[in-house]
Amino acid sequence: MSTLLHVRSLFVILLLLLTVQAHAQIGTFPFHENFDRSSSLPEGWSAAGFSFSTTSARSAPSCISATGNQSTKFLESPSFDLRSHRLVSITYWERRSSTALPFRLALLAVTDTGVITIARFDTSTSTSAYVQRFVTLEGYGLDQYDSIRFRWMLLGDNTSSSGVLRIDDITVTAASMFGVSIREIVVRPGAPVRRDAIEASATIVNSGLTSVAGLSTEWFLSSDPKHLFRTLLRMDRHPIALAPGDSFVQTLPLGALSPGIQWIGLRCRLENDTTAWDTLSRSLRVGYALRDLVVTEFMYAPLNDEPEWIEISNPGPHAIDLNGWTVSDNSAKTRALLTDRMTQIQPDSYVILARDAALAAQYALDPSVPVLVVPFPSLNNTTPDAVVLRDPSERP
Repeated sequence: MSTLLHVRSLFVILLLLLTVQAHAQIGTFPFHENFDRSSSLPEGWSAAGFSFSTTSARSAPSCISATGNQSTKFLESPSFDLRSHRLVSITYWERRSSTALPFRLALLAVTDTGVITIARFDTSTSTSAYVQRFVTLEGYGLDQYDSIRFRWMLLGDNTSSSGVLRIDDITVTAASMFGVSIREIVVRPGAPVRRDAIEASATIVNSGLTSVAGLSTEWFLSSDPKHLFRTLLRMDRHPIALAPGDSFVQTLPLGALSPGIQWIGLRCRLENDTTAWDTLSRSLRVGYALRDLVVTEFMYAPLNDEPEWIEISNPGPHAIDLNGWTVSDNSAKTRALLTDRMTQIQPDSYVILARDAALAAQYALDPSVPVLVVPFPSLNNTTPDAVVLRDPSERP
C-alpha cells in the first residue's frame, strides 16, 4: 500500500512540474532570493510540499520550509538565461530539525532535455542553526544549455512526519561570456593645482570569457556627484579587439580645471550591447598653486557715495608678496598696480582693495584688516564685467 501511495505522490509531482507556467528568464547575475518580499512564492518559482514560513528564517521575515518526508516534495527556481553567461556556483542556507537530519535533499539542474543531479545532502552538522551549502556548477556540462532551472527535491523516504527542513537566502553566480569592465581611473598629476594640464586615463579590460571587438566609452565631468552621469563630456568608439583578460588604456585630456572638488566618471560597453554599461567614478581635487590669490568678494554697485571695493585672499600655506600684482576688469588695458613695494598677505588672510582711502571709516573696518588704495577701473553695473588678478609674470 505504501508503495502505491509513493507512486501516486510521484505522479502528482510530475503533473505539477508539467503544468508550471512559463516566466521571463533571469539573465542578471549574481542572482539573490531571500523570499522576503511577500507571503507567496516570487515570480517564476514553483513548489509542491514547500511553503512560506515566518518561523526561524535566516533573513527575516520569511523562509521556505517543508514538514515531513512522507512524499516527494520540491522547490524550483525560475529559468536562468545562459546564452551570454556561464554558471559558476550556487549557494543557499539550510536548517534542519533533529528529526529532519536523515532527510535526503537533492539539488538538480533541469534542462530542456532532462534532469542533471548536481549535489545531494543527506544530513546536516547542526539542528539549531543554518548551514551554508555551496555547490560549484562547473564540470557538469551545463554550458551547452541556453536555459536551466534549479530544483531542490526532498525525497519521500517517509522517515518522519514532523521533521522540518528550511531553505533561505539563495545566490546563483555566473561569469559573463561577453563583457568589459573599467579597472581604474588615474588622474595626472596626482595632486593637480590651478593651471595644471590635467589628464585622466582609464584601464578597460575584457572581463568576459570570449574575445570581443568594438567598444563604446563615455566620459563625464561634474562638481555634483549626484548628477555626474548627466553631464557628458566626451563619447568615443574604439574598433579594437580584446582577448579575455586583455586590456587597453584610454586617455582623456581635461586641461586646466577650477580649484575645488570635481567628479569624473566613465562608462563603457560593447558596441553591440545596448544595455550593459560598466561604470566607474572618482573624485578629483584641484588645489591652488603655491602663490595663488583668489578674488573672494567685490562691490560693483555701491549705494550713493559708497566706494567700490575688492576682497582678495591667500588660500595657500605660504605668505604672498603683492608687489608687482595687478588688477583689472574685463579689459586687460585697464590694469592697476596693487603696490610697488613689499606687501605680504599671510596664509588664510585677506586684503581689501579700495579706490578710496575712506573705505575703512565708511564701513568701520577692523584696524587689523589691511586696505590698499588701488586705482582700479570702475566695474560695470549693467553689462557683464570681471575682476582679474595677474601675478608679476602677468598670468591671471
